[in-house]
Amino acid sequence: MKCCDLYKSLKNPLYDNEILEDIVDTYSNSSNFSEDILKVNSKNDYSIFGDDLEDKNIFYNRLFVLWKITLNNIFARGHLTRKEKLGFLKFYSYLDSYRFDTADDILKHINPDNVLDSDLKGLLSKYRWDFKSKDLFKEYNFCDITCASAEKEKREHSLYLNIDRRYIYKFIDVFVNECFKKQKNFDFKFNNISKRDDCCIIYASNENFEDMINMINIVFEKNPELFEHVNKPPVMTSPITDYIGYSSYSEDNSYNSVRSNLISKSIDKTTREWIRENQNKSIKVEDSGNMFYKDYFLGLVYLYKTKDLQRMASNNKDNPNYTFIREEEIDTEEYQSAFKRTFDLFGDKIINAACFNEKISVNLRVGNNIINISNKDIDLIVKHQAKVLYVYDDNYKYRLRDEIWCNSKDYGIDSNKFSCDEGTLMESVNYDNKINKKKLV
Repeated sequence: MKCCDLYKSLKNPLYDNEILEDIVDTYSNSSNFSEDILKVNSKNDYSIFGDDLEDKNIFYNRLFVLWKITLNNIFARGHLTRKEKLGFLKFYSYLDSYRFDTADDILKHINPDNVLDSDLKGLLSKYRWDFKSKDLFKEYNFCDITCASAEKEKREHSLYLNIDRRYIYKFIDVFVNECFKKQKNFDFKFNNISKRDDCCIIYASNENFEDMINMINIVFEKNPELFEHVNKPPVMTSPITDYIGYSSYSEDNSYNSVRSNLISKSIDKTTREWIRENQNKSIKVEDSGNMFYKDYFLGLVYLYKTKDLQRMASNNKDNPNYTFIREEEIDTEEYQSAFKRTFDLFGDKIINAACFNEKISVNLRVGNNIINISNKDIDLIVKHQAKVLYVYDDNYKYRLRDEIWCNSKDYGIDSNKFSCDEGTLMESVNYDNKINKKKLV
């Protein structure tokens, strides 16, 4: 299969060392990697609350007016029964019965859930154009707003823009206006209330992909101030420009979830393999001199467990019902001796749990307290070691890329591009290589 120019030009984001380091760092520090990976390039200042209300009002007023014009055209064409005409007249009367000062007024008025009259509810549902997806994105489509009976453009590609939240309405208003002026079908969703960096996603088919790129570029050409308010696209997309990210579209699976799962498992496996192969390697540890890596890892178990117990004791120091270890019992000579004995007896099992993810549960006694070391403790340390090893050993990053590459096909991912799914080469797209390459400020 012959690839189009776009496919050939797409860069695998994981071949960028800075991006891969951001991904590994996010993985090591995150309790929810699939969510946090979408915040890496987000620069929204949430101390500034709210939207730009003027732009929001302009955007929704534009959609409402365009929608009413379409409804007018449907009525004017006259292909309606007498009952349908009476229903439309009631519909118009309802739409014209209020003065809409704000976007919220419009959205409330056109929501069929806010209407009791069955005829009005039916027409508002039939011609509805304001939708929310499960992830709180708002979705807008040319066919819905124009009440077109034609089939919607097939979603085959996704274009990502990471726009500062207070400028999203400005961008999408100009984008929609330009599309209407040039009669280009659009299909997009946006989320201006989350901290995600995929806050605006424009969908395209093979047929209108170039149109959507051109429409985006026109928006920035006519509003160059927006360059100051658009950031790098999500790290797991392929950058088409400095501000547009690309991915294949899949109706069946979440692009982000599939790739987050692949990366998480690849990092975990690569980290455990590195520990297994280098456990007897002598490393230099700051303030401690040279030691075997496995001894260093056991030292981390001690430090992580100690910090966890100190936090627990501190949080419960005024709790009369708390009966576990107290702050004064932690890191004492007795405490240290108990850990040393445990490491002498079970150190190899702890290391094996890190290397092979074997089950482990070891108890040690400090005074009247039973302290447990389990896979939960080991897994957390292994996870945190990923970012350390990425910086420490260049071979680690090469092996990580290879691991992702080798397993991509099992997840339906094109291993060469990462941003594309297997079997979705875009040979029919006539890609314009003259797209706007303006750099971010």
